[in-house]
Amino acid sequence: MVYRWLFLLLIIPLQVFSVVYETGKFHTLHEVLKQVQPGDIILLHGGIYPLPVYINKRGSARKPITLKAYPGEKVVFQGNGSCKENDFRIRGDWIVCQNFEIRNSCNGLMLEKNASHNLIENVRSHNNHFSGFIITRGAAYNTLKNCDAWNNFDHGGSMGEGGNADGFATGSRIGNGQYIGPGNRLLYCRAWHNSDDGFDFWKSGNGLYLKGCLAYDNGLADGDGNGFKLGRGNPLIHKDHHILVGCKAWHNRQNGFDYNDIEVAQTLRGNIAWENLVNYKFLGAAPHLLQDNISLFPCKKDMFSDYLIAERNSWQKIDPHDPKLNKMFYLFDDTEIRGDRDLFGNLPRSDFLKPNAAYQALWSNNFTVYIIGDSTVQTYPKNAKKGGWGEFLGAFFPKIRFENFARSGKSSKTFREEGWWANVLPRLKKGDYLLIQFGHNDSHVGKEEGTTLEEYRQNIIRYISEAKAKGAIPVLVSPMHRRIFNADGTLKQWLGKYAYTLSKIAKQYRLHYIDLYTMSGKLMEQLGEKESAYLSCCPHDRTHFSKKGARELARFVAKILKREIADFR
Repeated sequence: MVYRWLFLLLIIPLQVFSVVYETGKFHTLHEVLKQVQPGDIILLHGGIYPLPVYINKRGSARKPITLKAYPGEKVVFQGNGSCKENDFRIRGDWIVCQNFEIRNSCNGLMLEKNASHNLIENVRSHNNHFSGFIITRGAAYNTLKNCDAWNNFDHGGSMGEGGNADGFATGSRIGNGQYIGPGNRLLYCRAWHNSDDGFDFWKSGNGLYLKGCLAYDNGLADGDGNGFKLGRGNPLIHKDHHILVGCKAWHNRQNGFDYNDIEVAQTLRGNIAWENLVNYKFLGAAPHLLQDNISLFPCKKDMFSDYLIAERNSWQKIDPHDPKLNKMFYLFDDTEIRGDRDLFGNLPRSDFLKPNAAYQALWSNNFTVYIIGDSTVQTYPKNAKKGGWGEFLGAFFPKIRFENFARSGKSSKTFREEGWWANVLPRLKKGDYLLIQFGHNDSHVGKEEGTTLEEYRQNIIRYISEAKAKGAIPVLVSPMHRRIFNADGTLKQWLGKYAYTLSKIAKQYRLHYIDLYTMSGKLMEQLGEKESAYLSCCPHDRTHFSKKGARELARFVAKILKREIADFR
């Protein structure tokens, strides 16, 4: 084996000179790294370079220090297979590393000791004793882009044979208290055939952002074999909110995406899991947000808690084992996506696990939005002075079907007792939405329609439970303010306790909540009593709304629906 010590180009702004390295006569790479200044570029000619490498320098945002392979040449940093002084470690800031390979090291490429604002691009790390890439010890605002990690395996480790080597690992994976800083990103990285997990965020201490990352065939010997393992978090500060967008996990020995007992809510959007032991495992009490994800043919049933916030995920429309799914994707053959990257490090072009028109048809707005409530919500004749926000909401969503069952004078109690709910419940189907607003008439304590706060709470919960049993998605809408002012120009808080109760229910059951009480109150107080008169249907009615006022309220409701729920965008 010949180690490469020759032909290193050091390019300094305004000067370009080359140095031919010969043992005993010229400087080594390590000495050059001591001399570089912000803005310098180190070009490595093809060959094998020995480890360890330590980069402690600091560049700047405008003048990073760059270390990369000479165009078209293959550079390998090779270790001796031991775990003594056998790593590629970055401890500086504003360092760019591009287009080289690391192998037979201890910890692969490690960002540590507050290393920040570094870019690691198109670097390949494999056959290392522990993980391919590690972010730890305060490292922050680093980006790993188009990087690959494979065949990392720890023999005889503390967690058994192969129990510690991941593709990408962060935080306290190598020891307690080694938390990362904020702002780290992994973009379009791949991890495969690693003995433990593809991506392991054990006790990261801060959240990571992942986009377009792939994890497959992980889990050897005593390793866990998860594609993306998101927990546990830092038990003291709870900042481990990871965001995964457009990632894929398949053929991993355990879970494709695993919350792994993390106490902080995670966000997953547009990810795909195929033929893992379990595709998605999100239990516990944290309100994890899963939107637009796909589960295909897991070996065992996916696991979700009741606290999960789930929107437009495949399993909400079609069973993950339904044979129809075989015809809803362009390609299940992963040969292309496993192939070599291009010269710039981009992933191979492939339609692997890409949904086709048949899958998209599942989401062609074939749901209905049902509305229940009182006179402030109901639909009135066009020539009536009164208006309810329910009659105008559909105008903001021309491609969605709305059915407004709100009725004047009804409370959470009498809407059911008088049979109106019996007209709605049989119509609900999986994927439909149910907007619920009561409170105005519940406040008439002592009258037939009046309820106590506890009765109100129980009535709302019953609507929620029955709607969810049909597969519908409840959305709670608070009652709006009555337009009744105090002498100082503030509004009387007639219905505040009902709005507060509704907000607590929404939080308890992890439902979307539209705070019409606060939004209507701000509008009325900003306008003042005189200028807000147009909102009311007539001068002496401070509860009901004009057509124009009802449209304003509908606009508020539509704004939150569009912002919070993907189906309405």
